[in-house]
Amino acid sequence: MVPQEHKKKALPKPKEAQDQKDYQPETDEDSSIMKIESLPLMLLVSDNNGNPQYKDIDQLPFTVQTELEKRFEKYRTTSDNKIKVFRRLINNPTTYIDRPYCVCDQLARGLIIKRGGEPIPNQKFELGGKLGARADDKCVKDNIPCTHLINHKGSYALCFVPLPRSVRKGSSWNSLGHWVLN
Repeated sequence: MVPQEHKKKALPKPKEAQDQKDYQPETDEDSSIMKIESLPLMLLVSDNNGNPQYKDIDQLPFTVQTELEKRFEKYRTTSDNKIKVFRRLINNPTTYIDRPYCVCDQLARGLIIKRGGEPIPNQKFELGGKLGARADDKCVKDNIPCTHLINHKGSYALCFVPLPRSVRKGSSWNSLGHWVLN
């Protein structure tokens, strides 16, 4: 008896999948962890005039860059569910980009934004954060880089936003204490 060849099922294109309520791409068992390099990593920093601008994460010192990536990677891979949810998010960025939550919060929620037909309360910013501009309270408390899905120059990227000024331990954007508590 000749074994049949294993055929992979084609993944639906993100545009086709947008209308499917519970879309989850099929995966191979050996590819359960997707590297965060699947989308570019950016940083939200302020220029000399205080205007926001994006910088590539490679502009950070190597030790700061690797520590931020390590913390985000550890958070998003703590469970099989977070791995699957992250895959859904980056494979369908147009579906999730305008939601009022950071990527970490969306992973914790499993991308669910309503419960019983009612919106789930948004993130808290009692420490001085601001959605898309400064880290929310949960990311600060969990000591992970607050990450947002952005559209930068026509391409999707993941963007780390800095800590609120009230809790920053590093005033310079290229220090670890600017992004997470040490």
